[in-house]
Amino acid sequence: MAESRSAQAALAEALSVDAAGHEKQAIPLYRQALASGLAGDDLHTALVGLGSSLCTVGKTQAAITTLRKARRLFPSDIVVIMFLALAHYDAGQRDLVIRQLGNALVNESTQPRLKRYRRVLARKYHALRG
Repeated sequence: MAESRSAQAALAEALSVDAAGHEKQAIPLYRQALASGLAGDDLHTALVGLGSSLCTVGKTQAAITTLRKARRLFPSDIVVIMFLALAHYDAGQRDLVIRQLGNALVNESTQPRLKRYRRVLARKYHALRG
């Protein structure tokens, strides 16, 4: 679906308002942009921005829901994983945070020393409660 001009304009305004530290005012703009139809990088940006802003204003469960949607759409995106981990941290789900960030490091790191430990670390992080 092609993005409408109003979706892009709402996203640009949301980003500007958010960057100025007015997350509460950015939330309806992100929602408007999403409802107007976004795709690709703009969809990613709007979902992450909305999730982050929701978390900042204390709407942790709504943030988690939004960021889980982003995770379904962008499953290996490290930015989404990191913001989702922060939302889970704010929700008091510390074991889940460690699991998410540990799995992300195991899956994304190119450190040569990790190669020999990758399987065992992946198994251990996956086994963490959460």
